[in-house]
Amino acid sequence: MIAEAPIPGLCSVTFRNQSAEAILDIAAGNGVKAIEWGADVHLPPGALGRAQEISDRSAQLGIQERSYGSYFRAGVSDAEAEIAPLIETAAALGASHLRVWAGDTSGATASDKLWGDAARDLIAVADAAAGHGIAVSVEYHRGTLTETASDTIKLLTMADHSNLYSLWQPVPDRAPADWLTELSLLEPWLSHLHVFHWQPDTPRDQRRPLREGEADWQTLFAHWEQSPRWDGAKIAFLEFVADDREENFVDDMKVLNSLCSART
Repeated sequence: MIAEAPIPGLCSVTFRNQSAEAILDIAAGNGVKAIEWGADVHLPPGALGRAQEISDRSAQLGIQERSYGSYFRAGVSDAEAEIAPLIETAAALGASHLRVWAGDTSGATASDKLWGDAARDLIAVADAAAGHGIAVSVEYHRGTLTETASDTIKLLTMADHSNLYSLWQPVPDRAPADWLTELSLLEPWLSHLHVFHWQPDTPRDQRRPLREGEADWQTLFAHWEQSPRWDGAKIAFLEFVADDREENFVDDMKVLNSLCSART
């Protein structure tokens, strides 16, 4: 079977200390075709002029696919005040995709109210984004309601919206075999992947060269099927590099480009 080849992408938060212009130059010189722009530093919500500037420069460099990586937390953030600026900024960026987060568990057991509030907010943001042709995905991340595949499925089933999907990224302290199971379980809702290689450690995870995890990622890419409802690009966003160094990014991008060009 010939699988659709993913597009190699980059999360701008990989270089939080670099300007958007510098990131675009670095990206374009290393085969990046899509960028997820972080709302914490590079493109704050409501900065519509800046979003347009980034969009124009991206197009000039051949980076056509754009995602807006927000830090809106469904069930926690002020949905009434925050959703409209997020959608307006994503639209000005020319983004086809908006990332949001789901709740904040931070080691605590999520209450029924948090689950319900998060589902309500996800429906609201998915509705608003749909009017602009922007798909919405929840971040797959520790300390949230979407920390495991089963909980992600629970929340997306509660929200039950045709414009709502899930990202996926590896949880470092889980075995690669578990990653493949998670990917399979999430397939009905799956959009894009965040790609990195971390070594679990104490007190914090250690960023390692992507090349060290290439075999695991080859397996994941070979089994990566997006949601049957998804009709957009299939993007693998590189996120985080060892020591935040540009030379390590260059090497990681060589690996990612190789993964994206492989056929299964």
